Amino acid sequence: MQAFLNRKKKFLISALRFLLYVSLFAPLIVSVNSLYPFVFPKAVFFEAAVELAFLVFVALLVVDKSFLPKKNALLLVLFVWILSLVLSTIFSFDPALAFWSKAERMDGLFWYLHLLLFFLMVVPVFEKDYLKFLSVNSIAGLITGVYAMMSKYLPGAINLGDQTRLAGTFGNPAFLATYFLALFFLNAILFLLYPGSQKKLFAGLSVLSLLFVALSGTRGAWIGLACGLVLFAGLVLVFKGRRYLKFGITVLAVLFLLFASFKFLPQVWEKVSPFFASRIYGLWEIPKPRLIVWGIGWEAFKDRPIFGWGLENFVYAFNKHFVPDLHTYEMSIFDRPHNKIIDLLTSSGIFGLLSYLGLFAVLSFKGLKSLVQLRLPQVIQGRSDDNHFLIKSLFLSLLAAYFVQNLVLFEMPTSGIVFFVILSLGSWLFFPSVPPGQTQGKPLGAGGKESKFLLSQTLPTWVLYLVLGLFALSFPYGIILPRLASAKTAASAFSMVQSNNPALALKQSQDYYVQARNLDTFLNRETDVSVYRKLEDFATVNVSVSQTKEFVSFSKIIFENIEKDLKAHPNDYDLVVAAAAAASRSGETTTEVTQSKAFVLLEKAASMTPKREDAYQHLFLLSLRNNLKDRAKSYVDTLLSLNDNIGTFWFYRAEYEARWGSVEEMHRALAEAKRRDYDIQKSVGDWELLISSLILNNQHQEAVFQLELLVRTPNLPLDFYVRDSLFLIEEYLKLGSRVKAKSAIQTLVSELPENYKKEMVDYLKRNSLWVE
Repeated sequence: MQAFLNRKKKFLISALRFLLYVSLFAPLIVSVNSLYPFVFPKAVFFEAAVELAFLVFVALLVVDKSFLPKKNALLLVLFVWILSLVLSTIFSFDPALAFWSKAERMDGLFWYLHLLLFFLMVVPVFEKDYLKFLSVNSIAGLITGVYAMMSKYLPGAINLGDQTRLAGTFGNPAFLATYFLALFFLNAILFLLYPGSQKKLFAGLSVLSLLFVALSGTRGAWIGLACGLVLFAGLVLVFKGRRYLKFGITVLAVLFLLFASFKFLPQVWEKVSPFFASRIYGLWEIPKPRLIVWGIGWEAFKDRPIFGWGLENFVYAFNKHFVPDLHTYEMSIFDRPHNKIIDLLTSSGIFGLLSYLGLFAVLSFKGLKSLVQLRLPQVIQGRSDDNHFLIKSLFLSLLAAYFVQNLVLFEMPTSGIVFFVILSLGSWLFFPSVPPGQTQGKPLGAGGKESKFLLSQTLPTWVLYLVLGLFALSFPYGIILPRLASAKTAASAFSMVQSNNPALALKQSQDYYVQARNLDTFLNRETDVSVYRKLEDFATVNVSVSQTKEFVSFSKIIFENIEKDLKAHPNDYDLVVAAAAAASRSGETTTEVTQSKAFVLLEKAASMTPKREDAYQHLFLLSLRNNLKDRAKSYVDTLLSLNDNIGTFWFYRAEYEARWGSVEEMHRALAEAKRRDYDIQKSVGDWELLISSLILNNQHQEAVFQLELLVRTPNLPLDFYVRDSLFLIEEYLKLGSRVKAKSAIQTLVSELPENYKKEMVDYLKRNSLWVE
């Protein structure tokens, strides 16, 4: 085996470099035929490239020990950080979630192990030509940026959704900003490293990266960029003030004038660019929801201060320490605290945070130390050391910019790749193992003394076989099967809207769903919940569908699978609520409503997280449908006691009054709901529910009044208009208002397309609603 691998050594090196180059193009990957098309495909693409590369890497190590990683302080701290993530996963609240993560985030231990392998390969493999690696990364960034600009300004050619704030293939402008924030500094470094015409290329790429950050409208990235530039100017003035005094002062002056214009010329900015003005003037105040969530994260850290809750487990801490006032400002459920420091404290405890900060500490110490050494004029190989100084200053500024912008964000696959590219650059700059002068892309650190090998010998052949065995498990079960399950899940969702035949659509959707579930991957839980939510949406648009046997059967299958998910994740609040919703649709019958699976599950969810509103909302609506007056009152009272600033909760109060109370109290509650930005005219389904409750309460006159308003609502969908007009006609007849009924019939028939008029007249006559 060793002899064969030795003969193929050049091929192995080329294949390894190619795969590592390929991994840098992950930000470009988007697939609509996938769960979370802007996140999951990128992650599995990168993981696949890294696993294939690592297989080649180990084969190369069997015959050439020069590719073994070298021991240094940065690598040691990196291993400690990864160890902290391993321990946090072992002791996590939900270990499976901590290891695999979910398609929406892809930020579990499995992902970080791949990032570690990426670093371990890049540093030694590109030690002698690191500039090529960094240049390919910039080319990948250029293509990604051009594609993003086309999606913004040529949406007919490339449609990636809303691009008011530039998001491109990232889907979220915040993560695009992180990516190009790093590329701005990396391209500036390449500008200093390359000679001649190549300088112009990377100068242009740096300017483009700056433009992309600006168009993202991401305030955290803007602040990070400003802090990075201030640090760069400060380092230049402190260490090279005599030579670069004008340059340093110019950078600071431009930034000062820019911020001064924001402060003193708001009218100018609002006139020049309302978009930038709206984002700029949101800089002065941290959004209230973020402050609340940071407080939740701090409370969660105090629960588990050593190893934390585990990666991706913040949602459990969020549920435990939920603050109802959060939804006064934003109706979001945070699965991340949107602050890297709080995120680390909650996910991996103090051990994880300190080891992560250790990476910045090691690189900052080495960087500042090298700047001190370069302070006096020197000549290295006949060249001034100014470039060396500027490059290292830019790197330190990049570290600062990345760290600052992460104080209001969290890492996703793309930003994780960016961070490990930054670490690899730090290793190349400050921990070189190849003496200067041996290559075109020589290390810029002082010294050149080769470090000791992390492993002193080449790997024995059995290690290659062991890695092959791990690959045979990891590649199909961690990448291929989840990718297939993701595609089948997306196909299941698309099938519901791609057919005019609801029964056929449900059958096709169910077939794809069953195929996805039969693959039995770590995406099971997301597959079940996402498909069920699509099914609920489908029934909302096609109301009659919910009564079909296909819908009930599909709901039952999903519910049975969610019950299996609950055995693996019994403390998942959102999963319990989804299970209850599916149970209520699955055709379950019971003599006592409160003993039904749906009711029991919702009560369980409420007891798990007594301060979150979701379960109480479902319990109220379930009680309403089943005429449980006392329980309905109890649940609506609970909702209002948790947060009486939510307009929807006041609508529930109005609903209760319409069903069991007085019309006067109903109107009072509706007024309170409207005062809190709830407009019943924009929620036609809720309006219909209110009218149904009035009819059940024998408040027919008020029901007629509401129906008259409803059918006159502008842009009312035809199916709503027809259904509510029929209700109105029926109510007129109950009240003996035959003249009004006749007028309503004439109006309804006149509004219908010609081919439906006769059918409607026949329906009215058949149901004794026709008035001559």
